[in-house]
Amino acid sequence: GLSYGVLRYASADPAVRARLAAVPPASVSFNYLGGAGHLLGDTGPAGDGQELFAPQPVPDRGNRGLGNARPYPWEVSARVSSGRLVLGVSYNTQGQQRDQVADLAASILRNVRAIVAQRALVTPREG
Repeated sequence: GLSYGVLRYASADPAVRARLAAVPPASVSFNYLGGAGHLLGDTGPAGDGQELFAPQPVPDRGNRGLGNARPYPWEVSARVSSGRLVLGVSYNTQGQQRDQVADLAASILRNVRAIVAQRALVTPREG
């Protein structure tokens, strides 16, 4: 994020810059788009059921141009639509095996369920 970039490239302390330069690159990118339901088809801002934007299928190459390299071996994106969490996992099919992808998806699902269960224990329900 911004703090990392400032420390990594603009810190007045050369030891901090050197230490951060030695950190290996991340292998997973996680992008949470939040609750964009009013933009992605849930309802318009006036509550009239009219969409501002509609989801579109993404080509098999993912969300980048044909000439752009994938910066991370694994990319996870998440958003909330119609009250549901929608997750997408993109990966380099040349470098990853199907069992690795299945393991990652199962781990994400297991952790999301644990978070939801924990939240249900500490959050009073309305109604």
